[in-house]
Amino acid sequence: MHSLNKKYYLYDLFEWKEGDEHTLFEGHKNPKMYEEVVNRFAPYPYVQVIKGNVPDSFSQGFPEEISFCHIDMNHPAPEVGALKVVLPRLQKGGVVIFDDYGWWGYSAQKIELDPIIEAHGLQVLELPTGQGVLLKPWNSA
Repeated sequence: MHSLNKKYYLYDLFEWKEGDEHTLFEGHKNPKMYEEVVNRFAPYPYVQVIKGNVPDSFSQGFPEEISFCHIDMNHPAPEVGALKVVLPRLQKGGVVIFDDYGWWGYSAQKIELDPIIEAHGLQVLELPTGQGVLLKPWNSA
């Protein structure tokens, strides 16, 4: 991967607090989750792990051009915030994967994401897995 001269960014809260809107997962109970993820990626200097709210944490590091993005936050607010910043920087031929795009339980995300996608003249292919794939055409503006 490093020979491709690409950088990879991983954004996450790495925590859950009582009253948070996002879902509590078992991993959130690990107080060292962030440190463990940073250590897991330490051998890869081209991967930057950033802790904080999305999209606010983008100020800590964010690429000028994006060729691939995987959005999986299980909540409309950060997914919408991320997509609004990602789409203008998505390169021709770029890909965005939406993890729970087609699942009824996460339909709030789809309802809020679709108008943003349509405003950019793009479409999402919904997969049988529930994921959505957005491809920015090579001939797009």
